[in-house]
Amino acid sequence: MSTRKKSSRSLRLTAFFLASLITVSALGTAILFKIETSAAPLDSYAFNTEKTADDFRLAVGIRYGSSAYPLHSITSPNGIVIGEADISKTEHRFTPLYELYETDVSAVIDANLKTGYESCEIATKESDTDIGGYNVELTLPAGEIWSLLDDLQGLFIAEYEHVFPSYSNGKKTVRVGAFPDYATASSAAGAIGAMLDDFGISVVSPTSSGVTFLNSDYDTILFEYSGDEGSCVGATALQKTYTDYAYLYYSRTSYLYDGVFCFKRSIYDGVEGISMINLIDMQSYVEGVLPYEISSTWPAECLKAFSIMVRSFAMANLNRHYNAYGFDICASSCCQVYRGRQLVTDSVIDAVTATAGKILVYGNTIANAAYSSSQGGYS
Repeated sequence: MSTRKKSSRSLRLTAFFLASLITVSALGTAILFKIETSAAPLDSYAFNTEKTADDFRLAVGIRYGSSAYPLHSITSPNGIVIGEADISKTEHRFTPLYELYETDVSAVIDANLKTGYESCEIATKESDTDIGGYNVELTLPAGEIWSLLDDLQGLFIAEYEHVFPSYSNGKKTVRVGAFPDYATASSAAGAIGAMLDDFGISVVSPTSSGVTFLNSDYDTILFEYSGDEGSCVGATALQKTYTDYAYLYYSRTSYLYDGVFCFKRSIYDGVEGISMINLIDMQSYVEGVLPYEISSTWPAECLKAFSIMVRSFAMANLNRHYNAYGFDICASSCCQVYRGRQLVTDSVIDAVTATAGKILVYGNTIANAAYSSSQGGYS
């Protein structure tokens, strides 16, 4: 790709062009906002809960260790809300950042990627790279750079294919291009910098915390995230009024989930992957356990009693897997089988609602209400 330095006159023209685009974009955004009033406000997805509060979120490990695959695909009927999640021993937080109106997205490791028909994997060499992990990052010293995304896409997407929002260590940025190596990205940064005034221009490389969101065809970057050790990227279903409540569909298992999927980079036996953790309120968690541990057709009083058992076990085992994997409890029979909304019925919801907040205690201690389907004559 050949480039040439722009004259000061052409720089002024570029600045004028950008300013005109910004004005048009602002008007278009205002019209869109006026028409699209059925989407929930972005800040309504936020929460920050302590584990001592009645409404705290439980962190449930869905994929981790050897099952922390490099790519996880999710679907939601209205789109996805992307945000930053923090999971600590004392509290859980989700801060929404951006709405993706794509209904099918995939969270994949920030790296050089090789794509194919319905496949995407880490490229073993640069020559096999279809989507590179090196980008040109644009920042602004002041102002909201994401509001300029449409304008920047108009300027650069034809030549560089990928122009997308990113959130890096607490800062909103826009990234351009997806290059297989630093040198190619650096050359593009020079050409892009020559076209823009007042923008910070730098080259970013793949990071150990980075997660990239791709569209369903694996040919377009939609969003990128990288953060510090205590945080990760989260995704939840975009809700619309006057429509059915939206859940997240996990393509690998075909299960439906409520709450937030948290995607966190991990290494297990030397293999890189992305752990997937479900941040879920206690009511929904108990509902997602009940029909997988007993039958939802059993008598109502049995369902109520078991709801209390499930809730008590969860409360007694908070942080059980935190040191090893960074979440409270797992979704398998090692803890309690939890598979989301697929088998939840009205009878399950009624039983969990009727026992809300109730747990078993022994003295001043929450009872570790262990149970099993069979014991072989021993307990």
